[in-house]
This record gives sequence, C-alpha cells and structure tokens, in this order.
Amino acid sequence: MFATITCHPDLEVPGMKRFPRPTDVELQILEVFWEHGPCTVREAHNRILESAERGETSYSTTLKMIQVLHSKGFLDRDANVRPQVYHTTVSRESIQTNVVRDMATRLFGGAMTDLVQCALFSGKVSESELERIQDLIREAKKGKKGESQ
Repeated sequence: MFATITCHPDLEVPGMKRFPRPTDVELQILEVFWEHGPCTVREAHNRILESAERGETSYSTTLKMIQVLHSKGFLDRDANVRPQVYHTTVSRESIQTNVVRDMATRLFGGAMTDLVQCALFSGKVSESELERIQDLIREAKKGKKGESQ
C-alpha cells in the first residue's frame, strides 16, 4: 500500500498513549486523507469507492469509521463549517514509525536485527531495494558517528 516508507526515530505521535494502533480499515480511510488532504465524509466515501483495492462500502460505514477515527484522535474537523471537513492529526510517517516500533517490541523483543532479518527473508527483495537498504544503513551509521562526537 505504501510506496515509500520513511521512518524517523525522532518522529513521535503526540501523546502516544492516546493513539492506539489503527486497524486495517482505519488505515484505508486515513490513506484517503493522506493522499487527498482534508475532505468531507461524502468526498472520502467517493474516493474509497474509486479505489478498487478498497472495495465496496456503504456511506454509513464510511461515516461511522470517520467518527471512530475522530473519537480516537486520528482525525479532527471544523465544527463551524457545514458539511464538516475532516483532516488528519497525525502523519503517515508517524503511524509507520510507531507501528514498526510496536511490532519490533511485541514480536522481536525490541531486537531490530531480528525484525530486519525477518523482513529481508520473508519475501522477494529486489536488487534496487537491497541497494537502497545498504544506502540507509550507511546513512544510519553516519548519523550514529555524528551523535558520538
């Protein structure tokens, strides 16, 4: 679903305890807002219907899920405008970073090496992806050297 994942260790979701891990359906709806920016429930619903990978859904389901995302703090709205326009309160990168941290902690006891090994050997990794991973490792090493000086 995500073409480029950029996780930054210094990115934090404000009030992390307030933001539980979003469900798959919630992520699909957040993806609409990340791709298109602020929109009404009707606009979000129409964009969901346009996307074949997201499948069919009723307007009332879209409305309910947007209300849930609002109550969880992932979306906010201007209550003075009709129809109400919703916008995200958290970036895609913040969610990605926190989901990966949570996965590393829960599944690998916090061992990033094990997480990376699992990711590399659980699916086909292209040559260009391996080169990009090596570049990222070099960048991370440079950053660590800069911190220790």
